[in-house]
Amino acid sequence: MTTEKKKKSIFKRWWFWVLVVVIVGAIASGGSGDDTDKITDEGSTSQTAKSDKGIASETASAPKKEEAPKAEPTKVWEGNGVTIYFKEATDEGLKFLVENTNDKSVTIQADSVALNGFSANDIMMSDDISPNSKGYAIAGTSDLADAGTPEKVSGNLTVIDSNTFDTIANAQFTDVPVNK
Repeated sequence: MTTEKKKKSIFKRWWFWVLVVVIVGAIASGGSGDDTDKITDEGSTSQTAKSDKGIASETASAPKKEEAPKAEPTKVWEGNGVTIYFKEATDEGLKFLVENTNDKSVTIQADSVALNGFSANDIMMSDDISPNSKGYAIAGTSDLADAGTPEKVSGNLTVIDSNTFDTIANAQFTDVPVNK
């Protein structure tokens, strides 16, 4: 009489499942338990890895960049108790500092503005400045994004009494050199 032993399926063996768990665990952990070779999201070796390898931290050894001093605002127009200064060109448009020495609130609106000879056609500007105070008025436009570093500014701004909507002044200025 011959008896044949039936072999168990590989899926019924305990060591197969232990091997599967180890392989899946290794894949899930990135395949390496050594932190010194891992790359961070920023694309550089992690700080732990740098200190383990004797590499100095970039933030500790890199000299701090000093910001360039901001230029003083450039006076572009003055009259009727209002002084307008060009402050800067931003992503939002041209920023003006307005000094109102009147006893009434004023609204600044832009009819036209230009930077370095580039004129803006699509302008949003209607900013109120309280009596006897300073405030910012922004000629909102993206048309001047390619105008470059501010060298000269031009514009036609209307100064309006905020309560009566009467025009106080038409502030016109052409090719005023910008302070650097």
